[in-house]
Amino acid sequence: MASGTRREIAVGALALLGLVLFFAGTLLLKGGNLGGGQPWIVVFDNVNGLKRGSPVQISGYAVGHVTDIRLRRPGEVEVTFVLPEEMPLHSDAVIQVASVGLVGDVLLTVDPGAAPGTLDPKRPITGSEQGPGLTARAEQLSEQVGRVTSGATLILNQQTANEIHRSLQAMERMLNTYGDPDRGPTAQLVQTMGGVKLLADEMRRTLEELNRTHVFANMDTVSRNLARGSRATDSLVGQLRHTSATLDTLLAGINQGRGTLGMLAQDSGLYNDARRTSQALSALLEEIKKDPGRLTIQVKVF
Repeated sequence: MASGTRREIAVGALALLGLVLFFAGTLLLKGGNLGGGQPWIVVFDNVNGLKRGSPVQISGYAVGHVTDIRLRRPGEVEVTFVLPEEMPLHSDAVIQVASVGLVGDVLLTVDPGAAPGTLDPKRPITGSEQGPGLTARAEQLSEQVGRVTSGATLILNQQTANEIHRSLQAMERMLNTYGDPDRGPTAQLVQTMGGVKLLADEMRRTLEELNRTHVFANMDTVSRNLARGSRATDSLVGQLRHTSATLDTLLAGINQGRGTLGMLAQDSGLYNDARRTSQALSALLEEIKKDPGRLTIQVKVF
């Protein structure tokens, strides 16, 4: 009897636990907040299919979920979500609706910010513009694929195919011309290289025929002549220096009035006498020109 009673109690407890789990799961799927946390309110122009229970991520990690969505009026949707109490939002926080996955799952992405001031959980936050999700990127990729397909279709039309065919034929002819060993540029290049080789061989033989000993001997002779010329040049430079020094000494003595030249150079009277003599001689010559008969010459014989 006691065993049957314990079995009934166990079955009832399991049924009650299952019922509690069922209601808890239903509440959680509908966006209920079972684990506590700090509720926040954000207002968007368009939530793009966001619903209760949608996850809330920070840096790609789920930290909360959406608990309620309410349409205030067209173009203004109020979304309530919860975050851990130890995770405040700063004044530069950014909250966006984002799409993930190829099926377009929608969630909230939160950047808590880093500004010194924090936001008040009781005051609604203005949400940011929705960032491009995978669905939008897939649409952009589809458009690009469409453009590429259109371009490929254009390339593969008959006219383009004919032009490609003609270009390939022209390229083939060019390759055949350059590859012809008898008439193409390759043959001319081979002939040129052969001539260069013959010239190089001739120059090598000419250099081998030169008498290296005679050349070196001539170089030694030239070197000795250059050395003697250098010594003679040094001697001439020394003589020029001595002559220059002697001339400097002579000019210094003349400037100081030493010697006959110095006295002549420094004596102004000699200059004046010479000037008066020159003037008298000029006057005499003028008189002779005017009256040549006045000039008498006496000859005395001793």
